[in-house]
Amino acid sequence: MSYYLFDFSDIPLYSFDEVPDHQQGNSYVIRGYRAKLLDRQCMKSVLRLSNQLVNIWTHGGLFILLIPLMIHDHIRLLPSMGASTWDNFSFLIYHVCTQSCFLASAGYHTFNCHLREEVAARWLACDCYGVVTGVTGIYVVTIYQAFTCNKISRICYLTAVVALVLASRRTMLHPGYFSKLWEKYRILHFSTFVALGCLIAVHWCIISTSEELETFLPEVVINFVIIALALLILVTKVPERFSPGSFDYFGQSHNWWHILVGVAFLRWRQFAINYLNYRLNTSCVSSQEPW
Repeated sequence: MSYYLFDFSDIPLYSFDEVPDHQQGNSYVIRGYRAKLLDRQCMKSVLRLSNQLVNIWTHGGLFILLIPLMIHDHIRLLPSMGASTWDNFSFLIYHVCTQSCFLASAGYHTFNCHLREEVAARWLACDCYGVVTGVTGIYVVTIYQAFTCNKISRICYLTAVVALVLASRRTMLHPGYFSKLWEKYRILHFSTFVALGCLIAVHWCIISTSEELETFLPEVVINFVIIALALLILVTKVPERFSPGSFDYFGQSHNWWHILVGVAFLRWRQFAINYLNYRLNTSCVSSQEPW
């Protein structure tokens, strides 16, 4: 009995031990690997039940979702709120960066089974830099809104984000950066973005009014918990670590990483919108550097 609407006889599935080394990133995922495919086959395989199907369509689907969402924000939502040109620009950066992240991720999980290892490696580079780009979008829109009354701090943090992104690009050009030996360093590198976010959040807590903290701090905490949980699941390879082979197609750690990252990105957008609405209806106080 066929489970497919298309003929996938030219796209066989392999076990972990049968695929090239660059695809052996998770030994707890045993079956369902696509491998040794040409460009056309890779693109066709996005409809093939494999251990990458969920990874492709979680972020691929979010890329598609964000297109009408971006149009809605800039054509209807932000103008109706009375947002300034710079407010619109900060949200545009968020949307472009976030969509770039999701598209790069979907592209990597589509082409990581390519016959030529260098093609898969280039897409891995796109995926990793896509994460950096997506986080940049979150930081820009959040910093711009949360530090509206603290322009010195806003400029300093936006400058720090740009510097970190540029340094990341230089680091990621290292020949060994995308090798399996550098996996822990890659995780540490991405963790620096989380650390910067924690620093910004602590500073924001110090300078914010009690009303702001009561209104927005729970959202900030929830967002950081989601990101921390996503990283923890990705690093520990839970749940497949406890039952190898049981989560080959659905429910593996990378699936949850994609889902939680998507949730976090969308929540940060809503956080920025809520903060913008608050700022448009609230005056800065003198202790918040209102210049």
